Amino acid sequence: LSVDFNTCTEGDQLYPRLASTIVCGLGFHDTVSVLSLRDHEGGELRLRSFFGAEEADARELISRPTGVAANRLVGAGDNGHAETMRRLGLSSVIYSPIIVDGAVLGYLNIFHRSSDPLIGEEETLLRILSENLGHFVKRIRAERQLREKVLTLSIINAISDAFQASRSLEQIAYVFLTGVTAEQGLGFNRAFLFLLDEEGLSLDGYLAVGPANADEAHRIWDALANERVELSDILHDFSRIERVRETELNGKIRRHTIPCGGGGALCKPFDRHEPARFKTSEIQDAAEREMLQGFGCEDFAAAPLFVAGSPTGILLVDNHITREEIKDSDLQFLQLMSRAAQSHLENLRLNEELQRRLESLKRSNELLQEHRTRLAKMQQLSALGEMAASVAHEIRNPLVSVGGFARSMLEERNDDDPDYQYLKIIVDEVNRLETVVANLLNFAKPMKPNFSVVVLRDVIQQAIGIVEPEYADAGVEIITRLDRRAIKAWIDPLLTRQMLLNLMNNALRAMPDGGKLYVSSRAYDDCIRIVVRDTGRGIPKEMHEKIFEPFFTTRSAGTGLGLAIVHRIIKNHGGTIKLKSKEGAGTTFLISLPSMDKNGA
Repeated sequence: LSVDFNTCTEGDQLYPRLASTIVCGLGFHDTVSVLSLRDHEGGELRLRSFFGAEEADARELISRPTGVAANRLVGAGDNGHAETMRRLGLSSVIYSPIIVDGAVLGYLNIFHRSSDPLIGEEETLLRILSENLGHFVKRIRAERQLREKVLTLSIINAISDAFQASRSLEQIAYVFLTGVTAEQGLGFNRAFLFLLDEEGLSLDGYLAVGPANADEAHRIWDALANERVELSDILHDFSRIERVRETELNGKIRRHTIPCGGGGALCKPFDRHEPARFKTSEIQDAAEREMLQGFGCEDFAAAPLFVAGSPTGILLVDNHITREEIKDSDLQFLQLMSRAAQSHLENLRLNEELQRRLESLKRSNELLQEHRTRLAKMQQLSALGEMAASVAHEIRNPLVSVGGFARSMLEERNDDDPDYQYLKIIVDEVNRLETVVANLLNFAKPMKPNFSVVVLRDVIQQAIGIVEPEYADAGVEIITRLDRRAIKAWIDPLLTRQMLLNLMNNALRAMPDGGKLYVSSRAYDDCIRIVVRDTGRGIPKEMHEKIFEPFFTTRSAGTGLGLAIVHRIIKNHGGTIKLKSKEGAGTTFLISLPSMDKNGA
């Protein structure tokens, strides 16, 4: 027995051997040995081994009656087992307590059929056996606790690694609930996660992991047993989240909420800051009780979740299928896992806050760059305005005089006059310079629209009428597809006509060998759209972003202000203009102007 006390690793190995050896090997003939132990201090005594009697009789003989001396021979009529002892023909008994750290955790009871008293050496021997048995129980329980702690640490480590790999709230929830329910983890049958809404008024069902019924449970558990998957592999396999989402149990939890502030039982763990056990039948709140009964919860545990000290959610777990009791050790393990989840939820919150701040800084930086660009353009426009005023003052008047004299002299010459060509060149160049000066003045001066209600079709036709002769001379056909309805627009007719003329002049220069110009208009519910499309040379893709910038031009003789003026006019009308162009395939301008409703007309 001394060897067994030192080498056995489980009580199930030692206890039957001890009970039989006492009777058969130590000379206690014609006796019954009964060994009983508690699972923990204060727990119920349970029969662990016996010899010399039936199990049912042994169960009646496991305790030591109150008032009966320990380690002393007691007669059958002097203890609480008298009736059972008479029935079994037992005449005396020794109750030897098994003591661990000062607490009685069980008894080694030796019942005798003989009336001969035990000698002192036999009593001493039983006391020594009980003491060794106490040391053995203490050792194996310490070893079991050590194994449980090692297992707990390995589970927590696996779950923490999976938390580290999580990048979203859903992934953290999946790791948490899977760790709680996996057989290699805490081993609960089911887990339900409720999260506090933004207003803090209710706990809303977020995710549930576990089987909906016994049949589904056995299918899941058998499949996992056959796969022989490690806990770490399950926790890191975020592709399983999709399957969890589609389960019947998860669908049910997503439709449920738990009101807060009404004194319900499920919000009480927030006050204690630790997990607690509940019985559904004892819950007073009818709505909570009905919800839990709908999920089939009877005995369950609830663990609160906090982030930065504020309530965040609550986890409910139960053993709906196996009906196993939720032990104190389960609650302690649940507390550890809850703290790990809280830590990573806090990290997620901080990361999201950091991302929000980075996005805010990015937007601020973009806004700053936009303001800098706008300021540069304003400075450019200011300088241009000063330059335009100077040009108008210094050049326009002499230019008009030169142009006037040149035109008069040209009219007096015939085509065959040697000076005719020179005068014509002077007139053409003066006209070009006058156009440049006019464009500078138009671009530099404020373009505040003078809005009025006009028929858009009339404005478009007026612009076409102005350029039509020049288009005909250049071999360009103008094709209109205007809305037949008399669309009324809230616009400045003069600026709108100037905008169309600039676009059509650009199109004409893009078709030196002739072509077609398409002009269309149509009214929609939220805007009025005008489309100007030519079949000219097109604009290279790399120039699209700069085409509306001042002084940018693709022509050697251009000023680069025509499309910039177009863009300003449309912007001042609250509209937009888009460019579609492909080199060699023509150019299309799509103009959208707000409808009259948006302008309050």
